[in-house]
Amino acid sequence: MIAKMKKLSIIHNNSRGFTMIELSVVLAILGVLTSMAVKSFMDSRIHVMDAVTLAETQGLGKAVLEAFLEGHDVDLTHNAGDGTLIGALDNSGNGRKPLFQFSPGVRAEINGSSNAGGTGFCDATVTHSNGSKTYFLFIDEANNITSFPDI
Repeated sequence: MIAKMKKLSIIHNNSRGFTMIELSVVLAILGVLTSMAVKSFMDSRIHVMDAVTLAETQGLGKAVLEAFLEGHDVDLTHNAGDGTLIGALDNSGNGRKPLFQFSPGVRAEINGSSNAGGTGFCDATVTHSNGSKTYFLFIDEANNITSFPDI
């Protein structure tokens, strides 16, 4: 019986588990991998917001060109804090069906207007609150100048 207990004691003393150093190394590796994953996620999120901003800028340009071609009376002036609706007023300040609506987070500074006389003008700077890029849009109907952001 005593010999059996000594044998169990020897087995027990040899199976001590992990050392503190081994646990520390594993935790350090997990920390590095986690930080890399979070950085990658944040970078991809910024790229998505930039792509949304680009698409929204191009959509705004197409909507503005359509309004110019159809001769709509639209006040395009818009500040970053004015909300998501673009062209919700005519040049006299009366309400009208909005020309365009931005996605949440997209901000724009727009100067311009459109009327039936062929004098449409739009100068826009578009950003996203969580993005890293700024896109510019310029349309001058009277001088046949358009500048859209490229992909």
